[in-house]
Amino acid sequence: MPFKPDRECEELLAEMKDKYGVAPDSLVQFMNNTGELNVVYTSRYFQPESETFGDEYLFIGPSFPKRKGDTAFPIDSLKNEKVIYISMGTVLGNTEAFFNLCIDAFSDFEGKVVIAAGEKADLSKIKQAPENFIIAPYVPQLEVLEQADVFVTHGGMNSVNEGIHYQVPLVVIPHDKDQPMVAGRLTELNAGFTVQKDEVSAEKLKLAAEEVLHNGKYKQGIQAINESFKECMDMKDVLARIDRFIETKNAH
Repeated sequence: MPFKPDRECEELLAEMKDKYGVAPDSLVQFMNNTGELNVVYTSRYFQPESETFGDEYLFIGPSFPKRKGDTAFPIDSLKNEKVIYISMGTVLGNTEAFFNLCIDAFSDFEGKVVIAAGEKADLSKIKQAPENFIIAPYVPQLEVLEQADVFVTHGGMNSVNEGIHYQVPLVVIPHDKDQPMVAGRLTELNAGFTVQKDEVSAEKLKLAAEEVLHNGKYKQGIQAINESFKECMDMKDVLARIDRFIETKNAH
């Protein structure tokens, strides 16, 4: 039976045609489309199965969103300390129980532990933490990553890219979307350690962080990805390639 788009999908296709002057031949092409020229926001090295991607894919490395700073955050207290940074992003809910596990896991950690709880978290449900913990609804992530030695994360692509940029090995607890794939690739490249969300415990978190912190292969792995980002196409070259592509298409 041929695929039949519903009314909402047909309206989306019509809007694309009216607004941009282009539209795929069908919704299937729209959802699973290989363009004649494709811009990919990572490196060929970090891309899984990169050997299947031809020259029509331009790997340009990550693009970092702007983040607001926080002058009130005690960033100086992290200097000259071992730092574990924990953030599960802004989308996940009911994270209080997980943060309580983190407190149990790292209560005897000889360094600083920073938890970005998120604005949705109910801090009253998070247990009293030792003095070496900093727990806040918002944390200036880039500034903290610059000081961090381990990054415990859900594996969202923005957070992972920022961890790679600052060469911080990761402990990844993937939940959904692209996170399991990202976690798998980090593990393959010895840049991260994956803990499955259904298997999380204080003991496993502690063991994972200690493995990443003390096994040098993870630092080497994250540095290799960082170097691959630096070797991506320059943005000027990308724009020139796109311009040539458009000129060629318009000439036919």
